[in-house]
Amino acid sequence: MIDEEQLKSKLLFGLEVSKLYVESGATTSDIATYADVPLSTVKRCLKWIRERKSDYLRLFPGLEEEHLDTLATKVDACALEKKKMNKWASSFLDSYKDKLELIHELYDASRIDKVESRIDVVKNLRVNGLSMRKIAKEVGISLSSVHNIINNEKGRGK
Repeated sequence: MIDEEQLKSKLLFGLEVSKLYVESGATTSDIATYADVPLSTVKRCLKWIRERKSDYLRLFPGLEEEHLDTLATKVDACALEKKKMNKWASSFLDSYKDKLELIHELYDASRIDKVESRIDVVKNLRVNGLSMRKIAKEVGISLSSVHNIINNEKGRGK
């Protein structure tokens, strides 16, 4: 389970991705490539505007519901337009360099799998006999991240 600050960071990242998607007319693939963010993450962000509206309104008090609804409608319209167009068409996002850098920074800040600061905690909990599942709950990271940390310690894994 992620904490409020991580969620806020993720949602801000998603909001910026959605704004760029609508403003630039670029494909999700172009945004992912130019911002150096996984394509699946960009696609997921575009769904958050509609699916996580209550979280946006709760965590960003200055954000209005009408603005989110309008942005969600525009995202849907852009997606439909891109489906009708040649999906291999590419956009040049050179004029959006600052926004792309911001998106990349927000992505890095929002990533849950950044567990470097929690590696020692995970190792200590494992030495103390906790199961991987309990460690994941305790530390607030995914079970696969706990598994990767422990396997890397044993010389296996990546």
